[in-house]
Amino acid sequence: MSVFLVLLPSLAPSLAPSLAPSLAPSLAPRAVPFSTRGAIVMQEDLAAKRAESGKAGAASLVAGTAGGLPFLLLGKAAQIPPGYSDALWEFQADGLALMLLLFGVVYRYAVRDDENPMLKQGVVGAFVITRAWARITPPATCGALPLSCGAPLGYLNWEMIGQGAYATVETAAACVAAAAAIEFAFSKGWISKCTDGV
Repeated sequence: MSVFLVLLPSLAPSLAPSLAPSLAPSLAPRAVPFSTRGAIVMQEDLAAKRAESGKAGAASLVAGTAGGLPFLLLGKAAQIPPGYSDALWEFQADGLALMLLLFGVVYRYAVRDDENPMLKQGVVGAFVITRAWARITPPATCGALPLSCGAPLGYLNWEMIGQGAYATVETAAACVAAAAAIEFAFSKGWISKCTDGV
């Protein structure tokens, strides 16, 4: 069908004299609907923008891993949290990698052409808080409904505060490195900023 729509305008002048006058205008060069041409352009444009998001995700993964890896290794060596096995370390490293891929895409979409530093910090902060909170493991001694784990806060004990602080530093190092790499790529033109929602 698409080949027919492409060839039709070039055939229209030679076919027009032999057709009824009422059909001739429909075979004029405008026979290719504008929406079809626009859809092709939009698909190409969408593919290019998705590629830019892919580049942002890749840059985030590489730079964020470099920023967070020292803390992942230190956490394994220091047994944060206690009982940190090789399998748990690998699972946490894989989780960080997935988060960094998503971070790069979301960061590109969120900051757009806006130079507001609070927006950029907010994107970083949202990822840091959610991952750090998920890394806290309440001990078996905690009571539920309401959560009560002991001193100093009742809701959080010292062990949980230590886990949360460490996870915050680890994730912040990864996200800040990723954001810096994406901003650098923006400044060099290696990755284009998102300008119209795609």
